[in-house]
Amino acid sequence: MAFQLVYPDVLGSITSGKRFRLGPIQYAVGIFPRQVFINQPTEIVVLVQNLVRDNVQIRLDIELPTRLPDGRTLEARIAKSEVNELIPSGAVCVIHVPVTVRNPVVDTNIPIRVTARITNQPKNQPIRPEQGGPPPSVLAISPFKAQVLKDVVYLPNDDRTNHRHQLMFHLSPKKMPANVTAPQYRFEMLWSEVQAERETEMARQHLELAQRVATSKDLTWEVLGHTTEERFAERGMPLHPGEVQMIARALAYVVEKAPERERSLPLQNMRWFRTLCQLLVQDKSLAEKPRSELVANELYEAVIYDAVQLGFRMVQPRARLNLGHFGERSVYADRMLAWLRGSAKPDLSYIYVPLVMMGIVVIRQVQHRDMGNPWRAVKQIEEALRGRERLGGGVPVIIFDAMQDLLKQSEDELQRTGYPRI
Repeated sequence: MAFQLVYPDVLGSITSGKRFRLGPIQYAVGIFPRQVFINQPTEIVVLVQNLVRDNVQIRLDIELPTRLPDGRTLEARIAKSEVNELIPSGAVCVIHVPVTVRNPVVDTNIPIRVTARITNQPKNQPIRPEQGGPPPSVLAISPFKAQVLKDVVYLPNDDRTNHRHQLMFHLSPKKMPANVTAPQYRFEMLWSEVQAERETEMARQHLELAQRVATSKDLTWEVLGHTTEERFAERGMPLHPGEVQMIARALAYVVEKAPERERSLPLQNMRWFRTLCQLLVQDKSLAEKPRSELVANELYEAVIYDAVQLGFRMVQPRARLNLGHFGERSVYADRMLAWLRGSAKPDLSYIYVPLVMMGIVVIRQVQHRDMGNPWRAVKQIEEALRGRERLGGGVPVIIFDAMQDLLKQSEDELQRTGYPRI
């Protein structure tokens, strides 16, 4: 079985998710240490993660003040005030720019302005997920260096910066002996095509084990429902029981039914399965967990991504909606994952398009004895739609109409297959 790597979120694994998006790249900006003496260098640290299948040229402009608030001249050395680097396709790099203050001996905070921009026009063909990639299994640097990068304090996410950032470090009134050799600018590769090949080979070695886990027979609907209810509520969108049930059906279909029923999305192409292979490289004991526990926790966001992509395909021919092309759907799925991670605003569409809609489409295929009569689920989602209307700011008319069409189709199917109406 061939294996297509899910490019890992190297940057997020180092910064605990802090990042800025600038076209085809993500980056994080930090400084370490945050308190220094005269002649003791601090270091601006910029991590850059390329999202596309093309080289990206990044430019950083770094500025220090020439005077302090009391009017005294600031004597400082920046190893490089203008940085230009080419980030290879899919690569992750780190830029180190040392800053050393020589005078005056004073107790003060010193700001540094860092401006980032892209200076070429790379092809916008994604190579790694914008959100939700697994952590890396290998890096081009030592574990010690990786830990040092994790200890850096990075600026929090803020869409208002316009890629002009201000760092701050504290200068203490003590003078250290000057270094004989000034600290130098450094550009390091953290993850590149070399690591991609190694990760692919290691994940391929776990395909058989991952397949055993992925095709086990434990049911996932109930636990996926609990996780969905919790995750959506945490992000400011509490769900009606009918919405929970339909989304859980959609997710359970992705895990339990789609690998056998959907030729366009075989198991080895699903992000949740590929992510499982890569996670097993790092922790083989995950194979001892029930499938239901894995898809509701470590693999939940990957299952959501697959459900969004498959849901659009299943809903499109049944609903009177233009649901966009693959690229637009991928952007939508990434935006939804960003919201689930707390870095984007909520949108009522995330509930219905296409997750609840997909749940309605597969209502008969995902039906277990302990789920009760599927007509009850139909009634509950109708109640949810009415409830949204009563609360105001309900489901947009175009989505509401499409939902009614899908519900009518599902009701007709339930009648044909003999489920007693309640």
